[in-house]
Amino acid sequence: MERRISLKRRTYRWRARYSVVLILSTVLLQAFPALAAEPVGVAASDAPPEEDPLLSEARMLIRQRDFKRAVSLWRKAATKGSIEAKFRIGIAYRNGTGVPRDLAKSRYWLSKAIAGGNAEARFALAMMHLSGLGVPRDRDKALEELNTASLAGHEGAKEQLAKIGRSSSVAFASADSRVLANRGDPREA
Repeated sequence: MERRISLKRRTYRWRARYSVVLILSTVLLQAFPALAAEPVGVAASDAPPEEDPLLSEARMLIRQRDFKRAVSLWRKAATKGSIEAKFRIGIAYRNGTGVPRDLAKSRYWLSKAIAGGNAEARFALAMMHLSGLGVPRDRDKALEELNTASLAGHEGAKEQLAKIGRSSSVAFASADSRVLANRGDPREA
């Protein structure tokens, strides 16, 4: 019984303190409206850009497993110029999620996202070139794309380049001139 009373007292004290803090913060914001306009140390230009509402809604639809509607929202966002939407459409076509699998359309949308500077799209296309998925297998093109994505800060590209560097194939790891001339599998050089 004694413990219940102390819990009630603690809860009451916590609520009272919270109420005091809430009232004080409201009074301060009314007295100094500049505090509400901009957080200390954060300039308006440093604030993250607002996300396109179409992308937010598409993300929610993906969580609900409604892939077809998500792809249609990405299409609308892509027509408005969203690079993220172009990347997502390319991945959807590659995986056949919400649309029939079509690797040519995947390559098309990923290329559009790459033109906009999306490093994830560059990494995805590099992996397609590396495996020969929907594009001719071209290890040189894959290395070039992986290197560019890595320079843009893509962690997966850095890991893949390190994996290639640790590869047992010296010709592939160093990309020597025989591989460049052959433009195929380094073990055939």
